[in-house]
Formats: sequence, C-alpha cells, structure tokens
Amino acid sequence: MTKLSLWDKKRGVRALILTVLLIICGQFSFFAAESEELGGRVLRLHILANSDEDSDQQLKLQVRDRILEETAPLLHDLHSPQEAEQVLSEAMPQILKAARDEVKKQGCQQTVQAEFCTEYFPTRTYTDSEGQVFTLPAGTYRSLTIRLGEGRGHNWWCVMFPSLCLPAVSETPEQNFTEAETELIRTSPTDYRFRVWEWAQEAAQWLEGSFGGS
Repeated sequence: MTKLSLWDKKRGVRALILTVLLIICGQFSFFAAESEELGGRVLRLHILANSDEDSDQQLKLQVRDRILEETAPLLHDLHSPQEAEQVLSEAMPQILKAARDEVKKQGCQQTVQAEFCTEYFPTRTYTDSEGQVFTLPAGTYRSLTIRLGEGRGHNWWCVMFPSLCLPAVSETPEQNFTEAETELIRTSPTDYRFRVWEWAQEAAQWLEGSFGGS
C-alpha cells in the first residue's frame, strides 16, 4: 500500500477545507437571498424617545401601547405591507391624534412627529403570539417612524405588519411568510449567518453614507 506524500496530504486537507467553505457559502447565499426578500414583506413600527431619561423611556412605551391599540383594528384582513402602509397613511391624522393625546394625558408637552420611511434595522429577536422566538435579520425595511420630542433616546421597534408587535401581537410568522422565510426567522438567533449578514449590511450602510453623496 503506497504511503501518501506530504504534498498529497496537504492537497487533501485543502480540498476538504475548500469543500467546507463552498458548503458554507452556499448556505449563506440562500440566507442572504431570503433576508433580502423578507425585507419587502414587512412593515415595522419604530418609536424614538425624546431622551434616555426614565420618564421619557416610560412615555415611549405608553405611546407605543396607544398606537398599537389605535391601529390594531385597521390592520385586520390585510394581505401585504404595501396595503398596510396605504391604510395607515390614510389614518395618519387619527394615529397622530392618539399619540399626542397620550403625551398630554401623561402631563408632557413633547411634540409628536410621524412619517413612513425606509431605514436600516439591526438583527432583532421577538416572541410571537404562541410564545415562540423568531428573529428578523438586519437590513433595510419600511417603517412607520414616530419621533417624540428630540428623538434622541433609545428607540423601540417591532413588526407592525404582520401583526407581531407585543403587546398587541395576534399572529405567528407561519401565517404570513413562505416556508423558506419562516425557516429563516425560526433559525436560532445565535446562528453565525445573522451576525455575518449584519456585518455586511453595516458595511453597506457605511459605504452608502461615505460615498453615496459624492
């Protein structure tokens, strides 16, 4: 039986490493494609507190609850985030009034601003109506953004469509996403692909900010 030379052994190790890398790249390519697709199937709610003072952070949550209470009936029987955005756009005066009434009720005088925008969100883990964890990958999403006062405090965000926002959560991902998308967001949040994808998204955001205006 012929003994393998050192070169043959090294070549075998390199082939094994290459095979493993190709498998990882293939898995990540699927993950990246599904993450991009998912971004277009979600509408998020983003609330920015005036500051990090305890009172401002508490007000942020109170306004959140009021907005979710106000918008929950509007989001029944909708089939896409585009449809949800249209309905909420038409109800914007009602949403702003509810938020401002809550601010006034809490004895505050902060301004309340609202707009729909496209913005970057980091990886975030949530709990659905059945108590199961799901994770949305980092990326660019459409959102209803509410700014309280200066909007410089810690923010809060969730999934407005489908209805996956606590405490108003009423659905599960399986009811709204494809099998492949559901498999992605049910992946353990510690999966390395979430972190690698977030790094890639952050790098893209940095490049866009650095060179996008030139």
